[in-house]
Amino acid sequence: MGVLQTNGVKLGLFTLSIVALLTIAGGAGASNVLNGTIDDGEAGVGDATVNVTLLIPENPIDSGFAHQNETQTVAESDGDKEVGFYEITELPAGKYLIRVSHEDYQSYTSLVTIEDDTEQGASLVELGSIEGVIFQGNSETGGIDNATVLAVSPDVPVDVSADGVAGDIPPENIVSETETNEEGEYAFDDLAPGEYLLVALSSQDRDGEDGVFYGVMDTEVESGETTTQHIRMNSVLNLLNFVPAP
Repeated sequence: MGVLQTNGVKLGLFTLSIVALLTIAGGAGASNVLNGTIDDGEAGVGDATVNVTLLIPENPIDSGFAHQNETQTVAESDGDKEVGFYEITELPAGKYLIRVSHEDYQSYTSLVTIEDDTEQGASLVELGSIEGVIFQGNSETGGIDNATVLAVSPDVPVDVSADGVAGDIPPENIVSETETNEEGEYAFDDLAPGEYLLVALSSQDRDGEDGVFYGVMDTEVESGETTTQHIRMNSVLNLLNFVPAP
């Protein structure tokens, strides 16, 4: 193998060739820019996190490196850059996964091919919420405290038995879980818009008597809105012993 000596240090020609190749390729591949504006359909969204991850590099040499970059969108316009604008520089060319996240909005993901200066914007969907009271039977006073309330994906079968809910609800179908306060009030924040099945369960009634109490209600969450949905619970035994009139 050929050897080059410089300033008293011996370097293999093969090593020098690899270093030179990586330097040239890296310098040429990392000069691309990704920018755009993140909005909610009406106005720019500030302080959103934009994360890009290289999946398929255009230059095979870049496959040996982890290329992941992250930035925040502009929160206050400075006259030059508007709210919601972001920019990431020095990206190798290739196909990327872009993720945009914000605590008040549903996360956004997409694939983008970056070549030279690439523009990629996104419109985020604002999250919604549900609130209400868990009542017993037909009463509209004296909510049930310490009741468990589940927000479940729609179309999940929920059956009633003497022991409560027959057949556990698959964990992957439970979107969120909470408990009622002393007044029987509950709330779910930061839910993606869509339909939900609300399931309320309790081992006591509002007077503290032991039993199995159960209620189910369909509801829908709209973007940026709070849905009020009360739920009426009944004794599981009463439900099972109920015989419809002929």
